Amino acid sequence: MKVFKTETWLNPKNHPSTGSVVCYHGKAPWKKHKKKLTFLQISDCSGSIRLHRTDYDTKEDFASKLENLEMAISEFRKYLLTN
Repeated sequence: MKVFKTETWLNPKNHPSTGSVVCYHGKAPWKKHKKKLTFLQISDCSGSIRLHRTDYDTKEDFASKLENLEMAISEFRKYLLTN
């Protein structure tokens, strides 16, 4: 099974705060879990959120969820830079 995994730090290396994004699609590491895992996890020093593809989501459903998130973040970024 092909695995996709990225781990991205959100702050510069010399920054005192943590922040990261993990994207994963592949086999679950647990023997009991035979299905694929697909998730996006955003973390900082005080919390994390994980968006995951559920059993009833198609890959297109999950991709649409990520696109909606991307648009929301982009709009917020634009607002912050102009106000």
